[in-house]
Amino acid sequence: MTFLAPYFVVTKRESIMQEISFATKQRSLSQLQYYKAHYQRLYPQAKHQGKIILRHHLKKLNAQIERQQDESVDNS
Repeated sequence: MTFLAPYFVVTKRESIMQEISFATKQRSLSQLQYYKAHYQRLYPQAKHQGKIILRHHLKKLNAQIERQQDESVDNS
């Protein structure tokens, strides 16, 4: 069991990072905001385990959200 536990953690973290990578490719503002809230709510252990990577992706999501909001204001 000691051998399998680290493998599960790595696999879980990789899965989370793949989901985040998918989320950052979305273009809809509502989708970006949904994914941001989703990660902040459901993956507190990932924040602890993969803190730097998760922080990078959350910054990327925030930047995309700001761009979408700026574009919607400019188009109004």
